[in-house]
Amino acid sequence: MNWDTVCQPKNLGGLGVLNTDFFARALRLRWPWLQWKDPSRIWVGLENPCNKVDMCLFYASTKITLGNGEKTPFWDAPWLGGKKPSDIAPLIHNISTRKKWNVKQALHNDGWISKINIYASLSMDHIRQFISLWTLIRQVNLRHEVEDDIVWNLTENGLYSTNSAYNAQFFGATSAPISSSVWKIWAPPKVKFFAWLAIQNRLWTADRLERRGWSNCGACPLCKSEPESVDHLFIHCRYTIRLWTSVKAWLGLYFIDPDAWQAQSIHSWWANMTKLGKHNLFTLGGPT
Repeated sequence: MNWDTVCQPKNLGGLGVLNTDFFARALRLRWPWLQWKDPSRIWVGLENPCNKVDMCLFYASTKITLGNGEKTPFWDAPWLGGKKPSDIAPLIHNISTRKKWNVKQALHNDGWISKINIYASLSMDHIRQFISLWTLIRQVNLRHEVEDDIVWNLTENGLYSTNSAYNAQFFGATSAPISSSVWKIWAPPKVKFFAWLAIQNRLWTADRLERRGWSNCGACPLCKSEPESVDHLFIHCRYTIRLWTSVKAWLGLYFIDPDAWQAQSIHSWWANMTKLGKHNLFTLGGPT
């Protein structure tokens, strides 16, 4: 299995194995959080271990309330209407000779303007971006008696947590509704894992072995008439159909008709079966 898939949470189709890269990033985000919340730390003011991707996640997960501007980075924090000055005017940022300072320092006597290299090759795009940034900054009024504040958007109490930072890195991933029919049912763990592998088409059946040039049984060992594959074993094999029919009679599942199954893949077949409602085969509490 692809390792990224294995590390996806179960509700996203994975096994929920810890992604160490994501977890390390979540831990690193504690550094900028403490720089805001506990500036008395002796390492505050030094470089933290976060890279550009880390900081993008950090600022996407937080909301800044501007006060006196002493904690807020001028260029790299989204303090200006939820946007970073470096994103509003990237050309001006590139020709600025001072990039590491806070909002209070940059706004004092329009210091950010004085640090623009006027000897650089300026274009109309430079001028347009400067005007856009300057217009927004002119609307900002610092509150000198109030400190800047930051809130973590991913928790109810507004405080950073490693767990929320880790889970945030899966935002945007496609959910897997059929996961509830694998992990939340009555079945031994090894059966659930087998079902998960089957849905992913990752069982070592003859067709997969053949694609890799490995020795295999070829025809299905149950019916001896068609090539062995996951779809065949679960849905189309005549022996399997007889077995499903016996299970149907044993458990009284008369709404199931194995002879009428037309699914083209194990994934679609499993999804269709779970749509039958609370009485379908996979949500039963097991035979009594």
